[in-house]
Amino acid sequence: MKTYIATVLANLTIVIAAFFAPMSSFLLAIGIAVALDAIVAIGAVIKLEGYHKVQSRRMNDTAIKTIVYFGAMCLARSLEIVMEVDWLVRVLGGYLILIQMKSVDEKWEKLFGNSIFKVIINSFPNMKREQDKEDTNG
Repeated sequence: MKTYIATVLANLTIVIAAFFAPMSSFLLAIGIAVALDAIVAIGAVIKLEGYHKVQSRRMNDTAIKTIVYFGAMCLARSLEIVMEVDWLVRVLGGYLILIQMKSVDEKWEKLFGNSIFKVIINSFPNMKREQDKEDTNG
């Protein structure tokens, strides 16, 4: 009986690892982006509103967001298997990382007054919008 349980657990571990393997790098990147967002958010709250405004309720939102993101990635992986496609996890993962990085950028701008996204966009002269060109011209 012990051998049977050990075999079942070993096989279950292999199935779970095989399920998560194609999206493990995205899960790690999303986790890092969410953690970075939380760290910058705490820094922004401390700098702008004071230490007493750091609340566990707002940190709980980060935990819920992480669970929803990971659940969405698992759903996307399941749909990939069913639909026999290989792009869904990559598209969703990239989109979720972009959302998190924009969130970090907004908080960064509140803290330091400059947007990382604007610096990157302005480094490519052809990517400036017409409105930005008009603002600089007068």
